[in-house]
Amino acid sequence: MGAKEILLKICEANARDELENVLKEAFEEKDDVKLLKKRALLCEYCADVLQDIGYAEDMLDEILSVVAYKNLGYKMESFRHILSNAQKNLVMSVFAHYEMKNEFFKDKNLDDVIEVVYEIEEDLKNEDLDDVQKTALLEICKICKDAKEESKITGVSAAKKLHTLIVGKFALYANVLSSIKSKSLKEKLLKLYRAAEIANTFFELQEKIINFLQ
Repeated sequence: MGAKEILLKICEANARDELENVLKEAFEEKDDVKLLKKRALLCEYCADVLQDIGYAEDMLDEILSVVAYKNLGYKMESFRHILSNAQKNLVMSVFAHYEMKNEFFKDKNLDDVIEVVYEIEEDLKNEDLDDVQKTALLEICKICKDAKEESKITGVSAAKKLHTLIVGKFALYANVLSSIKSKSLKEKLLKLYRAAEIANTFFELQEKIINFLQ
């Protein structure tokens, strides 16, 4: 469920429900720690959305104050002054503008990246690697999976973040990765890098096109 859908679901929550249950259902997340991270991610992403379309940075502060509220035991009726039809319309208006601006890459995803990650993880079971090499590969796989998870909320912008992280990990573990003897693994690492690069290049290209057209 994307950011817009999450916020709208919160706006439409039953007044008798507890905030915790509403958030867990909206984010489709039962784990408390993961939920906390997703709430923070959503707030961060909304700030980026507002900046991207040139809206005031505090425009979504009211609905985001509910997302970030600490006391999860509160009933939703406590937020009835915030969760109005006006707030719902505001959310829809903000994301309609954002989606229209970013229409060119709305269907882009990280599936190609994740497909390569699964191939690398399968190779890890059979290849002769030392602990340092395994650690490096597992860390690279993890940031890709995290990006895919984030993309459920932040959409294609996760590809841009992933490419930066991939470049950083490849630089950090340059000597370790170059010491891997398996030709198959090295080919998959190159394939992974290119998949992340393509996703990011697509984002950057469309961003430049849109900025040029405005």
